[in-house]
Amino acid sequence: MIYSLDRILEMEQTDLSFEYPQTFNPEVYFDNSFGVIVDEEYDVEKIRIKIYGNQCKYFRSLPLHHSQKESETHNDYSIFDYILRPTYDFCQAILSHGDFVEVLEPQWFRTQIGTMIQRMHQLYQ
Repeated sequence: MIYSLDRILEMEQTDLSFEYPQTFNPEVYFDNSFGVIVDEEYDVEKIRIKIYGNQCKYFRSLPLHHSQKESETHNDYSIFDYILRPTYDFCQAILSHGDFVEVLEPQWFRTQIGTMIQRMHQLYQ
């Protein structure tokens, strides 16, 4: 089980014991995840996003994921690549950067983000 420490309100010690599995490696377990959500419904994929303007500096100084690589650098944008599971929390991270971020690949993920943006836009009509 994975517990978010920021959501624990109370804790108490019990007599129950837990044996940590010797074969479990948390670094490997979370390697292709964004944050602590490991959703095996999503395959590990190469994600390409285009970052516009000065937001590139933000992504360089505070990478979204350890797999982040800047594959192209231009005057007004850069392209960053990731190897991870594109889960809901990763979608939220992408959307949090507004119109400074464009998903390029994979196409299904680009479409999903675009659909979310269209639904958001409809709320403001």
